[in-house]
Amino acid sequence: DQKWFVPIEAHGIEVMSMAFLTDDNTPMVWRGPMVSGALLQLITQTAWNDLDYLVIDMPPGTGDIQLTLAQKVPVAGAVIVTTPQ
Repeated sequence: DQKWFVPIEAHGIEVMSMAFLTDDNTPMVWRGPMVSGALLQLITQTAWNDLDYLVIDMPPGTGDIQLTLAQKVPVAGAVIVTTPQ
């Protein structure tokens, strides 16, 4: 029996974050494979309603988490927002 994360919903928008699953005083320092696993788990084990859009806020760069998302999650379209660094 698989357990599901339940997203927080307000004004018809569902939100899920690793921050909802940890204590505020617990630092989150993870290596690439652990972060990639958490991303996949949040996407596949969250009890989303029917979504029109899925917005994923990621750290800057082209590291493991971005590669995992590009390789493992089917994407019909994308809007990429960047900031000058």
